[in-house]
Amino acid sequence: MKPGIIMFMGVALVGMAATPYLMQRGGFGSLMSEMEAVYVAPESTKDTRQTFYKWQDANGQWHFSDDVPENVQVHAVDVDTAANILEPVSVPKKEPKPPKQAAQVPELSNFPIVTPDRAKEAFDQAEAVRAQMESRNEMLNKL
Repeated sequence: MKPGIIMFMGVALVGMAATPYLMQRGGFGSLMSEMEAVYVAPESTKDTRQTFYKWQDANGQWHFSDDVPENVQVHAVDVDTAANILEPVSVPKKEPKPPKQAAQVPELSNFPIVTPDRAKEAFDQAEAVRAQMESRNEMLNKL
């Protein structure tokens, strides 16, 4: 590389590294804080109000213009550019939410406890009921 390019890159790198320090210490920081403290919202004037025209062509495409085209039905859109500028608002910090408590385990004394032996007994009873229903249906079909 050429020595001039290397020197330019070195100066640029030093400048970039020194910029935050200079902004805080060199007076730029106080200038920026003054600009933030004294905010004046722009006023609506004749210069900030504009009228645009919009229309739709035969293909459904929308068009916008400062001038009114001929042989087209247009809709006038009045825009105040000062109205779209909002004053800065400070947002309060969110309070941390308390941690959620673990769900309480319901008391098991209210629920029937099913052991494997009782589960087998319940299946056997269900099988007996099914057999009774089948025999009833066969008797009804014979009638």
